[in-house]
Formats: sequence, structure tokens, C-alpha cells
Amino acid sequence: MSSRRHPSQSAFTLLEVVITIAILAGMILIITQVLKASIDMRQSLGQKNAVTGRLNRALLQLNQDLTHVFLVDDRMPGRTDQVHKRTIFKIEKSNSADSVAFTYSGHRIRRENAAESNFSYLVYELQPSKTFPGRTHLYRGEFPRVPATFKEKPPMEIFAEFIKSITIEAWDGDKWKKDGWDSTRGDTNNRLPQMLRITLTAWNQDSVEGGSAEDAQDSNVSQYSTVVYLPAALSFTEIKQRVSSFSLKAIEQ
Repeated sequence: MSSRRHPSQSAFTLLEVVITIAILAGMILIITQVLKASIDMRQSLGQKNAVTGRLNRALLQLNQDLTHVFLVDDRMPGRTDQVHKRTIFKIEKSNSADSVAFTYSGHRIRRENAAESNFSYLVYELQPSKTFPGRTHLYRGEFPRVPATFKEKPPMEIFAEFIKSITIEAWDGDKWKKDGWDSTRGDTNNRLPQMLRITLTAWNQDSVEGGSAEDAQDSNVSQYSTVVYLPAALSFTEIKQRVSSFSLKAIEQ
């Protein structure tokens, strides 16, 4: 006994199957693109947050170190040239790689009975990466004491990775100096700047080992800046003059 299909129950035609598959493929493609865009956005935000955290930590440490800068003025009574030569504050300018070297009083002694002191010598500078072509890192070097001379750099270690540039400007009381600072000569002899403006620029994307230098230059960057006040910039004479300018008066009831 044979059965016959009702016209409304007839099988799908080849054209209908092709159209259905095309619609499903289009939906899958759209969903895939949306998911990919979402993943890319999350990765980009994650990388951006990592860069922001890296720059914030670097600026925080720079701020902490620089607030402990000290400089012995050889014009002060009882000071000698020999003492003065063992303190320094120096900013060397470059197109994108300013460096700063200074004596400071914030060193933490790590070993007992070691040849260390609370007074030491710090250097911050940008150096090319040994692993990633075209990239640079910010290095920090520290002597555990003030050296006899400053001709030799302390052992340098990576302080912040993938820093493209560092700019350091000094406030001389009237303007931001664009030509560096040297406490051993010139119009900045025996002087510290009152403030420093530090700007760090970092690549938003970490480099891939073995990548090209062109890839490093094409990556977008983030830039952060901070202003650091140097407490030791005021001499004893200036402090005395500023304090003497204040007067206290009783409040009448």
C-alpha cells in the first residue's frame, strides 16, 4: 500500500537549502565578527591598563627618589670644594632620552656592616632593549653610597620596560628650562631646581621577540606627566627669609 505526500509536506528544494545555508553562514560570520571585536577590545583595554600601571609605578618611584635629592652648597660656611664635588644634580637633554643623575638621602641599607650609607647616588636613563629591536627601556642605577667621583655609572637595571621617551624639565623660579641642569657649573652652579616636570611616553603594545624596528615605531603610545617638588631646593638663607616674613597676631575675642 503506497502513501502519497500532501503538497504542503513536499521536501525542500535545492534552492531553499542553499538560501538557508547562506543565511546561517551570514549569521555565523556576523556573530564571529562581533565576538572578535569584543575580544580585541578587551585585550586592548587590558594592554592599556598594563601600560597605565607601568607608567604610574615608574612616576611614583621617580617622585619618591627625587624628593630626597640633596646638594651641599660650597658657599655655606665650613664647606670645602672637596665636599661639594661629592654631591651632584644633573639633567642631560636629548631628543627623546633625557637622563638625570643626583645624590640623594633615601637609600635603604640592605645589609648590616656593609659599605652602604643612607646617602647615595642615582642615575635614570633610557637604553636600547637587547631583545626587542627598536624598543627602549628606562633603567635605574644606584650606588649604595656617594662615590668619590661621578665619572662611572652605577650598575644599571631595567626600571620600566618599553618606555619610548623621557623628558625632564627643571623650574628655575621663573620658567621651565629646556637645556638641562648642572649643579657643578654655569648659572645653575650650587643650585637645585625648585620643581621638575617629568613626562614618560610608552608604547601601548608590547613588542614581540624577533620583531622589526619598524613595528616598534608604528605602535601607538601613551603619555603621562607629573610635577615633582624638591624640598632641598631652598637654602637655609631662603628658609630664614621666608619664615621671618610671617607674623603671628592674637585673635581678638
